[in-house]
Amino acid sequence: MSYHVDLWATAVLYHILWGAKMFVCAPPTAVNLRLLQQWQELNEPSEHPDFPGKLESAQVLTLTAGQSLLLPSGWIHAVFTPLDSQPKQQLPAALSIVRASWGEMTKEIRQEQRAFPISELTKSMWTLLVELTRELGRAGAPSLTRQQANLVRALASYLCKRCNVTPREVKQQPHEVLARADKLLAHTVAGE
Repeated sequence: MSYHVDLWATAVLYHILWGAKMFVCAPPTAVNLRLLQQWQELNEPSEHPDFPGKLESAQVLTLTAGQSLLLPSGWIHAVFTPLDSQPKQQLPAALSIVRASWGEMTKEIRQEQRAFPISELTKSMWTLLVELTRELGRAGAPSLTRQQANLVRALASYLCKRCNVTPREVKQQPHEVLARADKLLAHTVAGE
């Protein structure tokens, strides 16, 4: 398995549509980043299988169909696919920045020049909601799972307050996208 930090240290939301994925994840502490750099300088040798065991607070996570994982910005990780699977990766931004309850930590992140702008995160969330409502609202599509309904509900709840920040790719009016999400959720609730 190849351990790495995602390009530009962005956060990613993985959602497993079917199958399974295993992740080994570790926070981007100074010690962990130094260990990763040393391991990569050795061309990621397989004869050092103890490398991941040295990472501070490393965890092994297994995701199966319907489960999601938000991999925070900058986290060291490796992905293994034990079963054929179809993941959907979205939100190349740190969702944790959205919550102002982080107080001073959020303030520091926002002031950092390399921090991902909230407007870009919001545009990514609009794009995800458009794709989800289109994909899940197709004729003949199965009812939403509880996890899918929760994801659509969370996105719609956040975005209904941010109709003024939509990406150019979102051709529909924001209110139309939110109405499709509501219709999809109402249909799902009625079908449960």
